[in-house]
Amino acid sequence: MATTAPASQGGLFGIARPQELVFPIGIIASVVVLLVPLPVGLMDLLLAANITLAVIMLLTTIYVRTPLEFNIFPSLLLASTLMRLVLNVATTRLILTRAGEAR
Repeated sequence: MATTAPASQGGLFGIARPQELVFPIGIIASVVVLLVPLPVGLMDLLLAANITLAVIMLLTTIYVRTPLEFNIFPSLLLASTLMRLVLNVATTRLILTRAGEAR
C-alpha cells in the first residue's frame, strides 16, 4: 500500500519557509529599486554592499580547494550580475534626476 508524505509546514502562516522567500523578495526589491528614486545615502549603501559581495566572491573563489566546494558559483554570479545591472540603472537615474542640485 502506498503511503503519502506528510505536508510540510510553512513558516509564514503556513505558506512558505523563509528560505523559499529569498528569491521572490529579491525580485520585488530589484523592481522597487528600479522604479522608486532612492536617496543618495541608500544608494551609497547598496553600492558598498555590491563591492563587499564582489570581494567576498573573489576571495572565496581564490581559496576554494575543489570546484565542488563552491558549486553555487554560477547561480551566485548570475544573481550578482543582475544586482549590478539594477544598481547601474538606479545610479544613472539618480545622476540624471539630480544633475542640477550639485551646486
